[in-house]
Amino acid sequence: MGFLSSSIEQRSTISLKAGDPAVSEFFGSRKNAAGQNVTPDTALRTSAVYCCVSVLSETLASFPKYVKTIRADGGKDKAPSHRCYKLLYHRPNRWQSSFEFFEMMEGHRLLRGNAYAKIVFHPGLQLNELVPLHPDYVWPFIITPDGTTFYLYDNSPCPPAGSTLWYHHFPQNGMRCYRLTRFYMSAITRSTVSSE
Repeated sequence: MGFLSSSIEQRSTISLKAGDPAVSEFFGSRKNAAGQNVTPDTALRTSAVYCCVSVLSETLASFPKYVKTIRADGGKDKAPSHRCYKLLYHRPNRWQSSFEFFEMMEGHRLLRGNAYAKIVFHPGLQLNELVPLHPDYVWPFIITPDGTTFYLYDNSPCPPAGSTLWYHHFPQNGMRCYRLTRFYMSAITRSTVSSE
């Protein structure tokens, strides 16, 4: 963890200036030609974006999620006794159904390019959880010679990549993914301006 703590210390010494366009873009806000900030949240206020994200995330969430085992003849059987079956099919955590969890994850992926969940293991119990992490507060980075990915969540270290579920869109550098709001910023702005 020496690598992790030194990276956190280095990150905390960076001085940021309010209003700096590079800082705004880094945190997901980007001004369009009209000077308006376009973020995933402001994009979601546009009816077309809201409808598209809703349809796609609800459709994906409605698909059944099964854990299957592969037979010797190449066929597949459902494995309801597998410890991940109930986690994916019924309830990923104590406060969300499978539908709610995967709808939220797909919504994050569509708007922010990334969706994260911390895999929480409870030793000796059948209860394991997928705890969602808001992608705006997750920072993946590689700091070890073997290439292990670590995450910071709200400036606190998270377990390494093997304990974090990363569901993503087009990777731009293998660590962070493109936000679709960047690609469609002008269309979102036109729609916002025309509705006002």
